[in-house]
Amino acid sequence: SDDECKWYEYEHSFICSDDGSVVSLKLEDNNLFGSIPSEIGYLVHLQHFAIGYNYVSGVLITEFGYLKNLATLTLTNNR
Repeated sequence: SDDECKWYEYEHSFICSDDGSVVSLKLEDNNLFGSIPSEIGYLVHLQHFAIGYNYVSGVLITEFGYLKNLATLTLTNNR
């Protein structure tokens, strides 16, 4: 789907601005495995990203550098 604000159906997992840009992405405690995909860099309006309490591993990807508006990044308690 082209509308990122409809990717995930749980309330408050995605918060979008009035123009439809994803500004907050909360995927905590979802049993997610692996590394954070480089495509996260496409969400250039992202201000808050929370992916703690999962099974995420690996290095912080360079694409986080594209997220100039990112104010909070939560990675705590990944196993």
